[in-house]
Amino acid sequence: MIAIMDAHRLGTALRSLRIRRNWRQEDLADRADVSVDDVSRAERGHADSMAGRKIRAIALALDAHIDYSLRWHGGDLDRLLNARHAAMQELVIKILEGAGWQAVPEVSFSIFGERGVIDIVAWHARHARSW
Repeated sequence: MIAIMDAHRLGTALRSLRIRRNWRQEDLADRADVSVDDVSRAERGHADSMAGRKIRAIALALDAHIDYSLRWHGGDLDRLLNARHAAMQELVIKILEGAGWQAVPEVSFSIFGERGVIDIVAWHARHARSW
């Protein structure tokens, strides 16, 4: 189910996209193969009581896509879903540190606007150079 606030925002966005195309609700309903009442309900923020396929059809008719997002305990869901990756990362860090390396997990970077995260950055203090 879509949260109430998200359903309202979704409705506003769908309406704005429809108006930008100079379409009536009837035009959108025809293109999405749904009823005019479905378009109206979605635009009024009632997407939470509609079938997901109807909402997706309306969005696709407007050349838009709906992304669903599930959140749980802050970032803990990502950790749960990536448990194998996290376990491997912890093992590699333990091995590196046991061999005298220093290691830092999950280092973010931004180079000329390209952003990402490096799983592990490691260096060996004995071989490090001063820059």
